[in-house]
Amino acid sequence: MYIIYWLINENFNKTYIGFTNNLKNRLKEHKNKRVKFTRNFGNF
Repeated sequence: MYIIYWLINENFNKTYIGFTNNLKNRLKEHKNKRVKFTRNFGNF
């Protein structure tokens, strides 16, 4: 089962919508700056 998720960074006025079948792992990837689009925008 896939999950659609939405990240918001109010400091940079950026949003990111993604989908994954492993939300816990995917959020960890964002936090550890392993996702190209979100790595330069701090914490979502």
